Amino acid sequence: MEAATEVDQEFRMLALDLIEESKTNPRKTFDEKALADLTASVREKGVIVPILVRPVGATFEIVAGARRFRAAKKAGREQIPAIISNLADDQALEAQVIENLQRADVHPLEEAEGYQALITKHKYDVETIAAKVGKSVSYIYQRLKLCELIGPAKKAFLESGITAGHAVLIARLQPADQADAIKLCTASGDEYVHTVRAHVRMHVGVRALAEWIKNNVHMSLDGAPWKKDDATLLPKAGPCTACPKRAGNAPELFDDVQRPQTCTDPSCFNLKLKAHLAHIADELKASGKKVVKISVSWDPEDKTALGTNHYRSAAGKKRCTSTVVGFYVDGDKRGKTTDVCTAEECKVHRPKSSYSSHSSSSGSGESEKVREARIIKEKATERARFEIFGKVIAGTKSISRQDIELLAWVSDGFPYMGREAHRPDWMPRDMGTPAARAKASDADLAKYLVAGALSNELGTYGDAELLYATAKRHGVDVKAIEKDAVRQVTQERLHHAKRMAWKGRTASQAKTFDELTCTGCGRKQAEQSKGGWHWAKKNDKSKAALCNDCEREESGE
Repeated sequence: MEAATEVDQEFRMLALDLIEESKTNPRKTFDEKALADLTASVREKGVIVPILVRPVGATFEIVAGARRFRAAKKAGREQIPAIISNLADDQALEAQVIENLQRADVHPLEEAEGYQALITKHKYDVETIAAKVGKSVSYIYQRLKLCELIGPAKKAFLESGITAGHAVLIARLQPADQADAIKLCTASGDEYVHTVRAHVRMHVGVRALAEWIKNNVHMSLDGAPWKKDDATLLPKAGPCTACPKRAGNAPELFDDVQRPQTCTDPSCFNLKLKAHLAHIADELKASGKKVVKISVSWDPEDKTALGTNHYRSAAGKKRCTSTVVGFYVDGDKRGKTTDVCTAEECKVHRPKSSYSSHSSSSGSGESEKVREARIIKEKATERARFEIFGKVIAGTKSISRQDIELLAWVSDGFPYMGREAHRPDWMPRDMGTPAARAKASDADLAKYLVAGALSNELGTYGDAELLYATAKRHGVDVKAIEKDAVRQVTQERLHHAKRMAWKGRTASQAKTFDELTCTGCGRKQAEQSKGGWHWAKKNDKSKAALCNDCEREESGE
């Protein structure tokens, strides 16, 4: 076995069994197809470009050239050309990162981990790395951010489930938001977007992901009610003015975010808002005033706050015994205070109208006690049903035969088919009883449900996106059907025009026509008139005529 020779740099043909791969090499994944192509080239021509190694004890460690080394082994070579260089640990890592990562097929995540190793192990700074690799400082910052991807996001990135553009946007989010974003991007690569007429499947591109983050994650600090330089509001987070998660404080990382006053951590934003509101409440209570939380919503997320239907504004008005100080917990006014009246009935702020008073006393005839009991029962019933509904939905993992029958039952009569002639033979006419639903086959029930989903798009209303998209999925020749429909309707309209023209005939024309005989079947007009047959002249000059049946047969219907 050959021993390593400690020289500054020399070229030598090294035996493959003297060479080991480096544990610090940023490249961890190898494209098997590309490696197979390289192996074929090495088998035919050998390794043309020497690998770079450094002596480590009695062996040599690869600094650059792991793919060529693997290809040589696969090709059955015993030796490989190598440049031996005495490199210290930091020099070897720099060569691996700065030189090796500029070669083909290096994954951006591996590139990021290489940059991170230079910073943490050998005290490089971003500017130095950017200068050495010939990239912008913003590029290096965004690559480094990839190291903060959560596990599922890294997995999706390495398996090409998302692109580098997706990965950079996701890496800038907090872990919980990353989880939501990766679910959005990796659900079969598609997102269902609700439109007015249908659910359309569309690919979640980088631009769509950026828009989703802007609308669902980023928070504007412009409207935040607390002081941005307050370091005591949430001590562990510090002031917003110095926070690295504020876009304006990291322009190299958030170069695409136009507003510097953008908070990229919604959980921290909400914690600060909650702390600020609690501080306001404590100050108001300390002043001896009665304080309540109020919301601009009918159904507030904060269940301790009063919705808009439970208070009336008393600002600038005469106070009553139920007037208190309310502070907003949401909306554009969050953190601000105002006077509100919380009474259900108040002569000052919630007076009864003459109409409501009249309808209450003489219309319904309910006493206040009965009315209150009814309202309580209605609200309790509604709340309980929604709770039951939520548990049923949460417990539904798949659809059973009973669930299919349930859907068919509530869809009874829903599949509008227009004229009876349009109703197919398989469609059950009655889904109103359990027996009828149980009798129907699974296939008929499935067809019935699909018919119900599509029936709103029958007729001429709307553009029927869902109907045509479903037809395409089932391989239906839409154009051929539409062409045939035009032919049929044209013929029907022609027959209709003839019938209308005959209805407007004169007495002499009617007499003449009554004497005619159908040239197709030989029947007389008098023989058919009682049955309601319509006759049409075939030739005005010859008095020849066709009955309706023969005319249809002649036209090919």
